[in-house]
Amino acid sequence: MKNKRSLGSLGEKKALEYLKGLGYDILAVNFYSQRGEIDIIAEDNGVLSFIEVKTRTSKRFGAPEESISYRKKERIVRTALYYLNAKGWPRLSCRFDVLTVNIDPKTGDARFNLTKDAFQLEGDTYKYVG
Repeated sequence: MKNKRSLGSLGEKKALEYLKGLGYDILAVNFYSQRGEIDIIAEDNGVLSFIEVKTRTSKRFGAPEESISYRKKERIVRTALYYLNAKGWPRLSCRFDVLTVNIDPKTGDARFNLTKDAFQLEGDTYKYVG
């Protein structure tokens, strides 16, 4: 891969194809607000899912999901709350998923690992607890 940005873009493209194949309804891609960014927002069997996509070509620097810091999770939660309030859905049930994409640099083949409910909010206070 040329750089992290092109690898990330390829990973997100493959992630979208994978999620669509699982029956997810994609609502937004790369949703930005002043609070942060969410890679993919989708509906899975009636559940709103905020999905962080992590792409790697090797485990040289650890597993992709290990690179999601506490601070990154907080930004995702704040951005999700902004999205819910902007849509008028402040109490809608949702979950936070992590989708890792491991791309073989020689073949371009991808392996996926989807972790549903990778981290959560706490009750009605919408506090990050993960």
